[in-house]
Amino acid sequence: MRYWISAILNDFGSYISALALPLCSAILLHATPAQMGILGAASAIPFALLALPTGVFLDRHRKLPVLLASKLVQALTLGSVPLVYWLGHLSIEWMYGVALISGCCSLVGGGAEQIFLTSLIGRERLIEAQSKFAAVDSVARVVAPGIAGVLIQWLTAPFAVIVNALGFICSILILRNLKANDPKPEPSKQHMLRDIHDGLLFIWRTPLLRTLAWGAGIWHMLFYGYAALSVLFCTRELGMTAGLLGIAQMVGGVGVLLSSILVRPLSARYGPTGAMLTGIGLTACAFAAMPAIPAHLFGSATGVPSPALWSRCYSIAA
Repeated sequence: MRYWISAILNDFGSYISALALPLCSAILLHATPAQMGILGAASAIPFALLALPTGVFLDRHRKLPVLLASKLVQALTLGSVPLVYWLGHLSIEWMYGVALISGCCSLVGGGAEQIFLTSLIGRERLIEAQSKFAAVDSVARVVAPGIAGVLIQWLTAPFAVIVNALGFICSILILRNLKANDPKPEPSKQHMLRDIHDGLLFIWRTPLLRTLAWGAGIWHMLFYGYAALSVLFCTRELGMTAGLLGIAQMVGGVGVLLSSILVRPLSARYGPTGAMLTGIGLTACAFAAMPAIPAHLFGSATGVPSPALWSRCYSIAA
């Protein structure tokens, strides 16, 4: 239950930061499209370069201390944004650093969370637990962006980030004395680089894993490019406020709920391949439709929610 409460805090906080941090760069720092692209790349690079080293690192260390340390670093990193802004020194370079460190913490902490959960409840209850976490995530995707929009308009984007930072601190306090089967692994006699080499070689020699790796890599490159430019498009071309952006993201959360309902019948009828192609195809249509949205559809800048909904349907492919 304590672990579940911690997950709720993290889910809601992460959706607030996901909206507030890009708005800091786009609105307050007047970032160019190139700078927004670098910002998106900074948060994605850790997953591309450090995923295998992180897996090897987690194999050799206890998971709970790593999990708590990653949350602490992320809380301090996010908390630096309003502080530096208040001091008048917030810059796009600082935001690059925040995105990079947050990406590293998400990678390391997320990996530790997945392994620690198995140690906490056992493999026999893992499916039950994951279904509860998925339900929380679905609710957070629908509700949190709207809350984020209100907070950003009320507190301004830099200070809205404090909510996420405080969520990480509360999560640390909840988990710090948690009792679980988390023994220190036996020291490995094999060099860390050798383990990384073996992991890469295994993926390369397995056709299915190799194809999935290429597909995931291309998808993330395209998605992060879309994410970097969509905030600029919504704020500068469509004239959307933080509140309207929050509403758009809420509709995107409805897309996640729809995809969770559709994934089973689609997989049963067309197989996993058909379900994946459906999700990717809908996402491609949403990307293509974005530039065609009129700035003042029906007299107000509210045209963006529909593509947000359909782009979320990529969850079917996941």
